[in-house]
Amino acid sequence: MNRRAVIIDCDPGVDDAVALLLAFAATHELELLGITTVAGNVSAALTARNACLIRQIADRSAVPVHAGAQRPLRRDPVEAGHFHGESGLGDLLIEEPRQGVMPGHAVDFIVTTLRAAIDNGYKVCIVITGPMTNVASALQRDPRLIEGIECFAIMGGARSEGGNITASAEYNIYADPDAAQYVFNAGPAVYAFGLDATHQVSANWAAVRL
Repeated sequence: MNRRAVIIDCDPGVDDAVALLLAFAATHELELLGITTVAGNVSAALTARNACLIRQIADRSAVPVHAGAQRPLRRDPVEAGHFHGESGLGDLLIEEPRQGVMPGHAVDFIVTTLRAAIDNGYKVCIVITGPMTNVASALQRDPRLIEGIECFAIMGGARSEGGNITASAEYNIYADPDAAQYVFNAGPAVYAFGLDATHQVSANWAAVRL
């Protein structure tokens, strides 16, 4: 089976922590090139730390984590600690991870990884589960990078469910709408999974036992 090359850009957050654990477990389906983090549910420092903690729990130390944007492209930061807890990981017992982030900014990692994909004739799927600041910044730096992108798989937006930060707005889009607009119009295929889709899937003890 050919594994799909993937970068996960995220802001853990309880929901992103669950997504990361699933991705780390999908060793036969996904070639995880790296995890990039962005300020979102909590500050940039905490989302990076949280990604490292989840990586440690999953025992996937070979997957690099790169910390990224500390604020949106143009807007003032909007955090969601009131929902995800002060740490961003709810009631999880927090400790400093044994292995921290790699040197180098997340945007630099995205740029370098996509240039390598172009040079070596393969494409990368970018999974975005937080504000899209890192990815938009990388594409703005080098628009040619779209040649190395297979698709965007995005958790963002809302339809019939309504929003989770205003009556109509979902957090990831609301937190950096300028970045979202850029990514949605960049060119590669976009597979968007809004609140309507996420509310149909739950992570609970019954699901774990399956």
